[in-house]
Amino acid sequence: MKFVNYICFDKSSLFRRNFFALARANIIALVFPILAVPFLTRIYDPSAYALLGVLTAAIGIIAAFATIRMDWAMPNARTDVITASLLFVGVTVLIVVTILTILSLVVISIFPQVFPRVHELGWIVWFAPLVLLAMGVRALLQGWLVKTGELNAVAQSTIVQSLSNVGLSFAAGLSGLVVIGLVVSSAVSSWAGIITLFTKVRKRLLHTLHRINIKTVNIALRRHAKQASFSTGVSILNAVTLSAPVLMFSLLYSPTEVAWYVLMHRMIASPIGALSSALGQSFWSHAAKLALERNMPELSGVYQGVTLRLAMASIPVTAVCLAGPLFVGTLLGEEKWSGAGAVLAAMSPLVVANLVFSPTNHLVVLHKQHLQLLIDSLRIGLMTIGIAISYIWNLGFVMAVFMLSLGAFLGYMPIYIIQIKEHAK
Repeated sequence: MKFVNYICFDKSSLFRRNFFALARANIIALVFPILAVPFLTRIYDPSAYALLGVLTAAIGIIAAFATIRMDWAMPNARTDVITASLLFVGVTVLIVVTILTILSLVVISIFPQVFPRVHELGWIVWFAPLVLLAMGVRALLQGWLVKTGELNAVAQSTIVQSLSNVGLSFAAGLSGLVVIGLVVSSAVSSWAGIITLFTKVRKRLLHTLHRINIKTVNIALRRHAKQASFSTGVSILNAVTLSAPVLMFSLLYSPTEVAWYVLMHRMIASPIGALSSALGQSFWSHAAKLALERNMPELSGVYQGVTLRLAMASIPVTAVCLAGPLFVGTLLGEEKWSGAGAVLAAMSPLVVANLVFSPTNHLVVLHKQHLQLLIDSLRIGLMTIGIAISYIWNLGFVMAVFMLSLGAFLGYMPIYIIQIKEHAK
């Protein structure tokens, strides 16, 4: 098939080079954290993972609109100057949102009785603006690299961030920071990755930024403001899809059960997400080019072929998830983690959905963000209903995770159908 030759055998293909560069980097970056888990679970209590999960979930929702998704609009820009203008707008909004976040934390510290849950986290919440700023800057820099098609820098940055996170987590835990060590390590390592990323793009990016002015910014906004507004809505819903389960579980279930979900998500769903990201960023860059050329037949063929391959790859992944109760407890080595294996098995539909449907989602390239909003709203609704039914009927935490995962799977399926119809048009 044409897409197989294009991706696997055409060594001149930019798609191929980008995908394999990112895939190799993500595999390297994931091996060490996974190998470290059995040791870290013996250093950190489940409460530390629950704290990291809740804080990351909350920051993720804010980060969804902190750049008004200029990083999503950048690959569709026609020139480097317009791309740089969009990046400038994104950075400006990001700084404003970060300042507002800091002011909000000041208000919360003054009135702890109004926000008791946040106040209980203590001074660790002050890492939130640092992490938020890092997430926004990285997203914008990656948007620039997706546009230029030079994703090797993303690959190197991913490795640096992952290895520094593992090293800092061990250092913090062995130093006695067993409650906040994971949060501190995550914040610091994220900036290590950004520094690596910036050093790779500095020359071309700074040269282009010197060419922007008020006129180019206005042109960029006129061309992409509508797209960015829809993309921001999509981004918020995506963030809620990822973050809402952790936040809801933290309100309804024990910290240990929340930690089971957070850790299993990091061990399985996050690696799948990282590998999907390697394919997704490469596919996005290629799809944007084909869409600009209106080459829909080729785009449709590549999309359907890659989706089929991902569906086949999901079979062994599902088998690993379902086998979770047989090996996870022994792997983590502590009785307090004994229920994590059943949680992993319950997450199977969510993992499959993220692997098969998420990487090649390109409705943003087709300028169909309004359809994306509807699909994401449906998915979040199904996931919320699943958790609510499980809690109201007292079905237990594992069943709540399964119902959540099933809702996510059903909510992803319309994406495939809609994109096929858009290609036909």
